[in-house]
Amino acid sequence: MLSTMENLITQFRALQFLAHRVHNKVKGPTFGEDHEFFGELYPAYETAYDSLVERMIGLEKPLNIDKVNKAAAEMSSVAPNLTDRTSFLKILLKGEEDLCSMIAKENPKATLGTQNLLQQLCDDSEARQYQIKQRL
Repeated sequence: MLSTMENLITQFRALQFLAHRVHNKVKGPTFGEDHEFFGELYPAYETAYDSLVERMIGLEKPLNIDKVNKAAAEMSSVAPNLTDRTSFLKILLKGEEDLCSMIAKENPKATLGTQNLLQQLCDDSEARQYQIKQRL
């Protein structure tokens, strides 16, 4: 069983995998802007993932990175044949909303520095949520 923080790390990794997949699969009349938008998402998720992993290591918290990555790969393989941009956007929006819920749950238990990191990650997520909603 993964800790709340490991679940949060898993969520960021799964969104990274999914956004990269969408970036490669998007097509149609909005290809250019969609390709660029999704291309900006997956490095943002990767950076957040890496920040949280390094924080866990730095605070000497238990972290099963292999289990995290396996779970993220499984989570991100939802609807493997999906190519509809609207459906992808809805999946990403739900993932973003879940991130903020997970952060709200973890934040009170975290150190002050980690609270700051988590709050920034939620702030970034809220900005992405707005951008995704504008594309829907």
